[in-house]
Amino acid sequence: MFTINAYIPNPGSDVLADWYAHHPARQWTKLWAQYYNIWLHLRQQPRNGWTGAYFHPLTDKEGVGRIGFQHKRIAYRHLGFFGPAANEFTLLLMAEEHNHVYLPKGCTDTAVSRMKLIYQDRSRVRIATIQVPPENV
Repeated sequence: MFTINAYIPNPGSDVLADWYAHHPARQWTKLWAQYYNIWLHLRQQPRNGWTGAYFHPLTDKEGVGRIGFQHKRIAYRHLGFFGPAANEFTLLLMAEEHNHVYLPKGCTDTAVSRMKLIYQDRSRVRIATIQVPPENV
């Protein structure tokens, strides 16, 4: 089973916690449920099972891939990589895709830079908390 990590851009926060904060459960319950179910599926797969509907490696981005899903006509693209240790996947940046363009601009290059930084400084990641969607909001 994979451990899911999240990049720490600033002390006291990580990219996944920040994403949840921008998508509060009261308004985004179905999004939280969809995301939770994706992770239930992926984290139980061996690495070679991370294919198909949810995970796609990015071409020319040195090991970075995306967890992709759509909700309410928004194409979410959560960028990450396998590592830094065995059986870990680290979320680097939360992006969206509009008309085949990833936003924010330059996010794929930022993801590669963050991956390299993590290999130099392991303190830039922590175990991510995948939120259980609330039942009654």
